[in-house]
Amino acid sequence: MITMLLLFLWWFAALFEPPVELQLMLQGRTSFSTARIEWRIGERSVSGVAAEPLERARYYSATYTPGEFLLFDRGDETGCVQSEESCAKGLTLSHSELGHLHTSSGEQWNYREGWSGASVNTADHPRFESQPDIRTIGLFPKMMPYDERRQILAENWMAIHAPESLDYQVGKRKDGLVEVSASVEDGGIEWILDPDKDWQPVEVNVHALDQGVIPVSMSAKTTHRRVGDRWFPSRIEFTDSRQPNNQVVEVLDASFDHPDHPQTLTPREALGLVPGLILVRKWGEQGSEDGFFDGEGFISPSEYSSRIKAGTLSLDAYRELLARHNDPDNRPGSRPKFDFSSGQIAADVKRTPALWEGYVRRFIAHFRLDAEQSRKAWAHHAECLKGVRKHEKDHEVELKSLLEQIGRLEAQSTRTAEQETELSRARSRVDVLRGNTEKVFEERPQARLGENPTQAQIDAARAREREAARAQESDAAHNREAELSRTTVEP
Repeated sequence: MITMLLLFLWWFAALFEPPVELQLMLQGRTSFSTARIEWRIGERSVSGVAAEPLERARYYSATYTPGEFLLFDRGDETGCVQSEESCAKGLTLSHSELGHLHTSSGEQWNYREGWSGASVNTADHPRFESQPDIRTIGLFPKMMPYDERRQILAENWMAIHAPESLDYQVGKRKDGLVEVSASVEDGGIEWILDPDKDWQPVEVNVHALDQGVIPVSMSAKTTHRRVGDRWFPSRIEFTDSRQPNNQVVEVLDASFDHPDHPQTLTPREALGLVPGLILVRKWGEQGSEDGFFDGEGFISPSEYSSRIKAGTLSLDAYRELLARHNDPDNRPGSRPKFDFSSGQIAADVKRTPALWEGYVRRFIAHFRLDAEQSRKAWAHHAECLKGVRKHEKDHEVELKSLLEQIGRLEAQSTRTAEQETELSRARSRVDVLRGNTEKVFEERPQARLGENPTQAQIDAARAREREAARAQESDAAHNREAELSRTTVEP
């Protein structure tokens, strides 16, 4: 009956204009050009305490530009994106983040970090990979499937979920909130909106009869916080009278129309696709063809061969990726990117600001920081990048000159003693310049982030590490015993 109710609402939505209050609600969520949002979804027992960390939390990052929407599935608190079993075994890609890019042309590009292939669904393909949209989560008291183009696009939300029926009513409550409701056979839906917070929903409720007999209620309750000049959700809790646990979405950081945001997103830059990747293109109901990615889009096998022969398509980055797959110590996604248990951070992380975002994200997940702690962590990250960028800009010309000098000297098959000295000095100066970035990392992200977790959070993280290590050792022992039993010869 719940499904029938949804279908009924969708049918009504096609016949009537939605009420203006609901249009303002959606506008409050979507009236921006660019955005970056970090969020997680997990479970909480109905009888649990709201302040307790979520169970089975999964982390996501969303980026929006005019016409494009990028979502990354970052996995759980350990960085595991696939099954726990595959992550425990350290299988290739088990920790590789999964990205989905919906483009302005209606295509959806899908890529798992480090894999040798990707896929693209054209605009007329009916089914997409699930791509939850934080802009519309909580506007209906159920996580939607988000595996159809009409579900993914926020501009289609009103046409699907917001009907106006003959029983439609709008009323202002004594507390100043506005109630919008629509009644249908055996049920109804109501939105309770706050006009002082961009008409955002405080609560959305659905009442219906399951199998036409059993009363069912679902709700989405949302709290909001001010982000710049807008109100945006900080927490959304879904309840379903048939379920023992509530689903909870927590927004860990959000920024809108910031000058540092990208203005456009491409598969190469947004997902990390390299030329030469195998690319599967799907269209229509059944259409599918295999080809390759050339750095911009899909090319056929024949065009791929022609461009390779002509030397107009470089496969250097793709060959490097394949080499990693063949290196047992460096397989893509076989282990977490950052190890917080040892306290040792790799030098390439310290000296590469582009990696700091991932470091902060994993730190938040590892220690299960709450929303306020997470926002502080992201504020530290932004502050650090600002300082590093200023230093890089001040020394940009010098660093470029030094790297060119080093390149020329290293290219020489033989060097004089004077040239060796010159090369050594240039390398030392580069180390000094880049060492500043490492110093900033140690003083800012590494040190300042360390101030965020409480002792209880630190102790809990260590306990989870010990439990994971015991479980891994137990699995290894079991596998050894199983292998021994298979190789034992009966007398």
